[in-house]
Amino acid sequence: MDTNLFGTFAALKTLVSRNKRPFTFVMVASLQSLYTFPGYMSYAASKSALSMLFEAAKDELRALDITAKIYYTSTIMSEGFQEENTIKPARTMAFESLSYGTSCKPRDRACTLLEQLGHRDRISSDFLTYLVVINTKCETLADALLLPLASVTNQVAMFPPNSRDPDFLMGIIVILFACCTLCKNYGILFNGSCNFYNYRHTANIMVLSHILLSNGFTEKELVVFSGENAMCDPRNIDQKHVYLSETASIPVPAVTVEEATVQGFLNAVNCNHGKLVDCDKNSNMLIYMCGHGNKGFLKVQYRDAILSSDLNRSICKLAERVNKVLLIVDTCRAESFVSKSRFPQNVFALATSLISEPSVSSFSCSTLGVHCIDNFPYYLYRLTAGVGNIPLKDFFSMFRRSDLLSTIKCSFSQKESFYLDDFFRQVLHEEETLRPL
Repeated sequence: MDTNLFGTFAALKTLVSRNKRPFTFVMVASLQSLYTFPGYMSYAASKSALSMLFEAAKDELRALDITAKIYYTSTIMSEGFQEENTIKPARTMAFESLSYGTSCKPRDRACTLLEQLGHRDRISSDFLTYLVVINTKCETLADALLLPLASVTNQVAMFPPNSRDPDFLMGIIVILFACCTLCKNYGILFNGSCNFYNYRHTANIMVLSHILLSNGFTEKELVVFSGENAMCDPRNIDQKHVYLSETASIPVPAVTVEEATVQGFLNAVNCNHGKLVDCDKNSNMLIYMCGHGNKGFLKVQYRDAILSSDLNRSICKLAERVNKVLLIVDTCRAESFVSKSRFPQNVFALATSLISEPSVSSFSCSTLGVHCIDNFPYYLYRLTAGVGNIPLKDFFSMFRRSDLLSTIKCSFSQKESFYLDDFFRQVLHEEETLRPL
């Protein structure tokens, strides 16, 4: 109590009187603040008091131009934790093991705090802790929608089965936790070009968005960048559809398109984006890049460029955080982005053209007066509609050079398995077909 409650209060009192305002004050609590179990009788009370201090003080501090946050964290695999386990009851260690599947090293827990600091007042270290937190206070509409699941989880955890068999209770919690931590996929779709005559590049990312949204993704799981959105250009006489050829189109997908910048893209790849703060080892990431490129760079709007060296560093960092990464570079001389790369084993990198080849668009539309889509996303759209969950190397072998007019180059580790559903499907839905005009 002296450290957790009174120590925090003393630190806050000192900072209020001495710190330059505004500033943010973060209290580090525990899952034990809101939900405890045998083995933590002497610990949970002080953590619960810290939670109450936050709830009581946050509004008063806001009036003083001080932002209060609280971080609820579950198991942290520290040296102290290992020592604690030598004297803990088996039941206590069994409960704690429910959070071992997430990133629970000290560095991972600290990174989670920093990543969510600008997005929530009550920050959670993992999904199970998040369910416990929103069971007491919802901050967003998403919290409210998940509240029934949070309530069921909380009630099941407290329900004593008639048999009084702890294995039964543990089994129920494990099942719920497994359901909550199934692999969740995300997508970053980037078009660096501007101008209506680069309509095809905007169409590329729109088609990728359509594929993902048709297969269980939501708009909240997609980060879409474009130098300009050709769909909204005054010269586009049909702004409700994305044209794939002279005779076929799809509806414009309902996605938010952000301005393409180098820093914005690299921030997203590093998961420093509001939609990607929950990415962890239960997440897979699809990254698609298109636009005008040459050896070792992709042009961004008129004056900037993403360098292959910067991209490679960010991909390697991302690979440490997530489960698997699929990188698709769809531009001229795309091989220069992956040929010399030394990506980790959980990265599958694909270039749609060799270092000596351009990226080609064979489809035009006289209605718009432009080339309407590049060859790779066109055939990606057609092929994903009729294929099951097959290995990526087998799927991409279906792309013929005679269709693409360029050569696909793949870089991946044989030690890791990469399947289509790992990146292109969240929940299976019936595919939409091309809409005839």
